Amino acid sequence: MKVSHIFGVATNFRLINYDESTLLTGRKCVHIPQVEAELEEMADRLEEQGGATAQQVDLNKKREAEMMKLKRDLEDARLQNEQQIAAMRKKQGDSVNELSDQLDQSNKARTRQVENSPFVDLIPFQQLMLSSATLVPSAEKERNDLKGVIEDLHAQIEQLSKGKINAEKTVKTLDCQVIELTSKLDESNQQLSEFSSSKSRSSQEVADLIRQLEEAESQISQLTKLKLQLAGQVDEARKNLEDESRIKAKLNGEVRGLTGDLDSLRESLEE
Repeated sequence: MKVSHIFGVATNFRLINYDESTLLTGRKCVHIPQVEAELEEMADRLEEQGGATAQQVDLNKKREAEMMKLKRDLEDARLQNEQQIAAMRKKQGDSVNELSDQLDQSNKARTRQVENSPFVDLIPFQQLMLSSATLVPSAEKERNDLKGVIEDLHAQIEQLSKGKINAEKTVKTLDCQVIELTSKLDESNQQLSEFSSSKSRSSQEVADLIRQLEEAESQISQLTKLKLQLAGQVDEARKNLEDESRIKAKLNGEVRGLTGDLDSLRESLEE
């Protein structure tokens, strides 16, 4: 084997070592420990984002349940308010109709009693005035009774109005709570969407880092194999070089011996 070939193999071996060192530590190539650290960091971030996403989903479900409950409470409050108003109006109408019927029947009964009396023409004027005087207190009493009933109805109407105001306040409060929960739910959905987008980007980054790591490991594996092959060639070349050196030394010794013999022979011939 020629010495130039041996030097070429050694040079290739040094280049392989340099390429491997560059692959492991160079700025333009993949730094495997750094990639592994980034992968670990990405995994932690994905885990945190997964936990945050799950918590956000649970929070959204709770808020949706609260909003549905508030909507049901709001609907129940409105329905109850309408039922109370309808019941009070019906009760008021029934009371007024009943009193009106009683008053009409009382007036009709008195009229029939006076018209049907056989002694109506024989009653002196003084007695007629006395009878009229006795009817006035009765009418006054009925009027006072009717006035009391009307006052009760007014009190019921006032109570109903207060109940309506309170119900409207309750409905307004529930409406505000529904609006607030709806806003929070929209905000939570926006955050959930951002979490999902961030998780997707992180997953893509992790996939890219894994691909780079696999490519770097593949390059290192190829360089390692080539390094082993060249190391074998270097060992073989070194062995051949040592063999050639021994042969050369042996030949030099033989040449020196032959040169000495030649000199001795030349001296003998000259003598």
